[in-house]
Amino acid sequence: MSRLEGGATALNRTAERVNELLAAMAAEVKPLLDAAGQRIVIRSAGSNDTVTVDRDRIRHVFINLLTNASKYSPEGSEVTLYAELAPMVS
Repeated sequence: MSRLEGGATALNRTAERVNELLAAMAAEVKPLLDAAGQRIVIRSAGSNDTVTVDRDRIRHVFINLLTNASKYSPEGSEVTLYAELAPMVS
């Protein structure tokens, strides 16, 4: 975080469709979950919604979270990847 705040690391932000982003992350961890006897489920509240992110960095975050979810979940469990719009703050 300090590298980002100090400007040492630039973000490469692009508009990504939420459902496509979630599907790509799920596909990447599916072999790991399959090997652990687990399954992944994607739930998204908006199919055409987009988010502006640095795809490589958000990928790193998702893979870390999903790997940990698999590591600490029993065989036969379901890992759910879920996204919804945050309420607007005025």
